[in-house]
Parts: sequence; structure tokens; C-alpha cells
Amino acid sequence: MSIFTGVCYGPLFGFLISWCGDILGNCLVRIVIDKSKISTKTRENRVYRYLLRQRYPILVLATAFAVPIIPNLITNYASLRLKISKSYYLAAVALGTLPITFLYAYSGHAISALKFKQLIPLVIIFLLLCCLYLVIKLGVKRVRKYRHRRKN
Repeated sequence: MSIFTGVCYGPLFGFLISWCGDILGNCLVRIVIDKSKISTKTRENRVYRYLLRQRYPILVLATAFAVPIIPNLITNYASLRLKISKSYYLAAVALGTLPITFLYAYSGHAISALKFKQLIPLVIIFLLLCCLYLVIKLGVKRVRKYRHRRKN
């Protein structure tokens, strides 16, 4: 949807519209999840269990919102189970959805305007975000490995 708003409203307004929509949409999903029952299939999800085990849940939730392949339903449900306050949840959603919404809105505008040179910085930003995700993931593994060695 962010790509479409970038095409229709330009990069800046398309980004702002999509970002606000992402924040409000995730808040609405969290409210619906809180009022309904979630199936056991969702609770058995590997990503969901991973989110619940983290030491810094707000950082992990923000990262999960930034990664498009992680379903927001699972991330929102994990935020409820972690009993994250509404203000911290809102911060995690705002920070997590910001980079990917930015990339989608600006790339949608660049593609529609046939300005392929504008896509180069966006691809670089996207690759940097992927590297950041990998660094965080590897850092978490190292910390776990270190703690496991310390216990033994």
C-alpha cells in the first residue's frame, strides 16, 4: 500500500500517509487481538516464541515491525503477551514501521516517475537495514552462547 501512496501523493506525503496508516492499523490489530482468542497454531509459531524469549522486547518488536516477512499479527500478539505498555508499544510500532514505509513510498514514487537513479540510495538503505537485522540476530546468538558457556 505504501508504494501506491508514494505513486499517488508523492514521496513525502505518501510516506506520511502510509506511516500513519501503519501505526493506526497495528494499533487496531492489537485491540482486536486483545478482544479475541488466538488459535494455538499462532502460539506455536517459531517467530512468536522467539519474540517472547528476548531480553529487550521493545527493540526486538521494533525490528520485527521493520522486517516485512514477519507477520504483524504475530508481532502484535507477542506485544500483548509481553505486557508492553501502550506508550512503549506505540514507540516500537512507529520506529519499526518508519524505515520500511519510507523505502516503499519513495521507491513507488521513483518507479512511477521513472527516476531509477533515485532507487540506488533506497536499495543501499534497504541493504543496510538487512545488514543491521543480521548483526542484531548474530549478536543475540553470541550473547546466548556466552551465557550458556558461563552457566557451565
